[in-house]
Amino acid sequence: MRRRVVVSSTIGNALEWFDFTVYGLFATVVAAQYFPGADPSTALLKAFATFGIAFAARPLGGLVFGLYADRHGRKRALVVMIAMMAIGTGLIGFVPNHAAIGVVAPFLLVVARLIQGFSAGGEFGSASAMLIEFAPSGRRGFYGAFQMVSQLAAGALGVAIALALKSALTPEDFARWGWRVPFVLGILIGPIGYYLRAKVDESPEFRDYLAARAAEATPRRRTTLGELFANHPRELIASFCLIAAGTAANYVGAVFMPNFAATELKLPISA
Repeated sequence: MRRRVVVSSTIGNALEWFDFTVYGLFATVVAAQYFPGADPSTALLKAFATFGIAFAARPLGGLVFGLYADRHGRKRALVVMIAMMAIGTGLIGFVPNHAAIGVVAPFLLVVARLIQGFSAGGEFGSASAMLIEFAPSGRRGFYGAFQMVSQLAAGALGVAIALALKSALTPEDFARWGWRVPFVLGILIGPIGYYLRAKVDESPEFRDYLAARAAEATPRRRTTLGELFANHPRELIASFCLIAAGTAANYVGAVFMPNFAATELKLPISA
């Protein structure tokens, strides 16, 4: 059961980072497909704004799914999130470009990114809780580390597939349909993750928590968000800064620099 939990918990996180990496690497193509008419720099900025809008949805997704997972279980939250992630990925893979459906195309692209960001916001916390709560005594750090391993592996896979497509296809074929291939592959992963998550049990700790809560004569009062911010401001600020610094450094290196090299230095992405 623990192996299934590890695979089912990390597959959604891997899909999230795979999609984010591929979209970032293909931003110049997305700009041309969905934001034509403007100069290349403006179109690229619009593509990056669409990329970044997912990050605006992530805190809300983390809040909503965090509360949902604490009240209804990690398993139910993870099943919903993998379905949402697959839907968002499918939209990016199949939405026609601006030439086909006009302004509806970038609108649907934004919707897809919002769905991805919202689901991704709750994915890491809920999946990490599932892994840690299933871990045997003394091995919580090891089991929790699979989340970070899945991120790195998915990012590397996204880069490898992007390079393979750029090398194998002509620029015309890549711009016409090749850039969509990784997102179609992501759709195929979604049902697998959904099936695996639907088949795992709820975490033992959460089941014990529900049993203890049901046995209480007087229901315990839930801690509010206001109390969290009032009682732990330093911890929250420190956590925010640590995550923000690492995330910014990652996306500058993995997303911005390849596009900068392609647009400003005129280097091929495959270089």
